[in-house]
Amino acid sequence: MSVRAAKNKRGEILPGVYVIDYYIKGKRHQEQFHGSERDALQLEQHLRRQTTPSQNPPLSAVFPEYLEWHKVHRAPRTTQDVILSWKTLRQVFAELPVSYITQSEIDRYKGLRGHCSPRTINKELDYLKAIISWMVKRNYANPLPFKIEKIRYKKKLPSVPAHRDVLRFIAHLPRNPKPMALLMYLAGMRSD
Repeated sequence: MSVRAAKNKRGEILPGVYVIDYYIKGKRHQEQFHGSERDALQLEQHLRRQTTPSQNPPLSAVFPEYLEWHKVHRAPRTTQDVILSWKTLRQVFAELPVSYITQSEIDRYKGLRGHCSPRTINKELDYLKAIISWMVKRNYANPLPFKIEKIRYKKKLPSVPAHRDVLRFIAHLPRNPKPMALLMYLAGMRSD
């Protein structure tokens, strides 16, 4: 599939007219589109989704498009985290269409990542669910027929320094922040 500017018989570019090439069942079709290039590209993407047997493509086929969407709609740090998580997710899920993902595949992934903390595995599975949801919204796949279960874990309680250690720390503070630090400590104010 492609989008290109339309030309008249003399080879001059027609402003605001684009030609969209696409294939349906191996047969080439061309369609003229009047409007902006951006709208022509959007129509081309729509036609691509409808004409390709991409209803249920493997995750690796749509991940680059998902990543481009993610870069625009999510924070850069989250996008970097998705990229890092994909490096491990792709070991099991890259070549699988969504309809081939079963609970046993999820369990196999959990087993492969058994050396990691449950929190890390759950985060990676959340990113997998986000990719699948994105695919479902764009008609690339049907939703999973089951819910991905998270691994249970207990959150660590924060360690609290001893009273004498806190007082020693406050004693070494400069004069100005000392009253504020003492107030925060005695009032139990802290950041969670």
